[in-house]
Amino acid sequence: MARVFRYSRKPGEEEYTAYLKIVGLAILVTGGIAFVIHLIASMLTLMLGG
Repeated sequence: MARVFRYSRKPGEEEYTAYLKIVGLAILVTGGIAFVIHLIASMLTLMLGG
C-alpha cells in the first residue's frame, strides 16, 4: 500500500474534469435506467388493477 501512495500523484485539472464528466454521466445513466424500470413497474401495476 505504501508503494501505491509513493507512485500516486494528484490529478491535473483536465484529468479531474474528465473524471467528473465520466462519473456524472454514469450517475445520469444509472438514474435513467432506474426511472424507466420504475415507470414500467408503475404502468404494469395500474394495468393489472393493483
